[in-house]
Amino acid sequence: MESFRRRKEYRNRQLALLGGEGLSGARAFFDDRAYRYLGESAWITDIELVDDLVEPLQGMKKVLDVCSGPSVLADAARHRDARTVALDLSLRMLMQGPADIARVCGDAQSLPFQEKCFDTALCRQGLHYAQNPRGVVEEMIRVTKGEVRFSNVVMLQAEDLPFWESYAYLVTPARRQYFLQGDLARLATHLGCDVVRHRIFEYSTSVAPSVQHLDPDAQQAVRDLFLKQPDHITSSYQIRPFATDVSYVVRWESVHARVPDWPRALDSRDWERR
Repeated sequence: MESFRRRKEYRNRQLALLGGEGLSGARAFFDDRAYRYLGESAWITDIELVDDLVEPLQGMKKVLDVCSGPSVLADAARHRDARTVALDLSLRMLMQGPADIARVCGDAQSLPFQEKCFDTALCRQGLHYAQNPRGVVEEMIRVTKGEVRFSNVVMLQAEDLPFWESYAYLVTPARRQYFLQGDLARLATHLGCDVVRHRIFEYSTSVAPSVQHLDPDAQQAVRDLFLKQPDHITSSYQIRPFATDVSYVVRWESVHARVPDWPRALDSRDWERR
């Protein structure tokens, strides 16, 4: 109960400082972490997670990186001879990337580009910060004439939601969405895309890198959260204490999908967030 109280107090304090739940809050959250984000988030530069979205890029010469952060995907695509544009809500995050990449500060749910002006649009670990993830993918489809590619951490089962909500309370208070395995492929299909590649794979990590921005009490609260989970969570995510840290395994879902000629309208019941 004490750990939960600390988590809730921290989240409420952060949201108050950041300006609430909306876009201004998300922008302020990432503005605040921008200068140390690359050092705190090892997954951003992980080769497997980068290559998963940028390989292959044959014939795709103009690439948009949505929710780009410090432009890691945009830079990787550029080194594969693509002309790239990095878009993010936080200008400070974009400024952490290479200075010679085209950068646009904007909302992924309302992309400031004309229809079909990119060959490929990428989005990694950005959909769970969106108020409307379907709207983000619809916009990616609108501005793309080739493929949309996106990936995100996913849960194994719906019963895991309280665990991940508690984690986000403390570590990433700007997070809004939680996905189950298969949700991203299902979303692409609902939007009329032809899924040409679908992967779910494991990624080993630990608590320490993701909590460096927190105070010591909050860091301990996150470790306590992991170590006090029931057996099915501990087993599913391979939670293991070691030294002063806790290791675990998360699942990523990755989708490459060929876009339709024209985005089709959806019934509102097609895609509901849990």
